[in-house]
Amino acid sequence: AGNAKTVTTAMTLGGADAGNYALAQPAGLKANITPAALTITAKNDTEVRSNVPYSGGNGITTAGLVAGETVSVLGGTVQYGGTSQGATQQGSYSIVPSGLSSSNYAIRYVNGTLTITNPGGNGGGHGHGHWHWGWHWHGHGHGHGWGWLWIWLARR
Repeated sequence: AGNAKTVTTAMTLGGADAGNYALAQPAGLKANITPAALTITAKNDTEVRSNVPYSGGNGITTAGLVAGETVSVLGGTVQYGGTSQGATQQGSYSIVPSGLSSSNYAIRYVNGTLTITNPGGNGGGHGHGHWHWGWHWHGHGHGHGWGWLWIWLARR
């Protein structure tokens, strides 16, 4: 993208009379090329309330990359901010992406949402962490519930 960019053309002739003509590349062709629109959206995330502060994000999605290009053509590194950083209590928090740049793209960022739920219900426990004293989950994961407490107690 940019103004007064030198450009070239690739023209061909076809048909029965094509041999009667010659094409010449015009000299000094310039063009103003505007950056393509690119939307970068932070993925939503869900955590079960714990004493482990939320950090980072859950990745991004993109819309508008030119055919065949990936986020690798962008400069910088995805960073996450917003009210989600450090959150530990039940509620909804913003996940704010930033940090990427390109002269070929007009980047627009869209926030994601972190939802922290209270432990409970009969969900299964999975994720990155461990059970503490058989009833409280420490770490990141989803669906940790009281059902596991009763299973643990039943094994004692």
